[in-house]
Amino acid sequence: MTDVAVKLSSKEQIEEFVQINTRSGCQVDVRSGRSYIDGKSIMGLLTLKLLKPIYVSLIGDDSNVSEVMQAYKKQHLLVQG
Repeated sequence: MTDVAVKLSSKEQIEEFVQINTRSGCQVDVRSGRSYIDGKSIMGLLTLKLLKPIYVSLIGDDSNVSEVMQAYKKQHLLVQG
């Protein structure tokens, strides 16, 4: 399992985030405050207040997790820190 912080600032970023997650072979769990959402659910993500970074747990094979991380990085979704 890999945990990362992600910042989604627009509807387009949410759509790209969901597309990346849907194409992956990973289970993607999103936490924002006390809420937990399936990272492949656009409706669920649209219900979150995205003023702060969300925390994403990627569960899957190392190669799948690595691909997702590279896609997040390419789309500038990862919070640097």
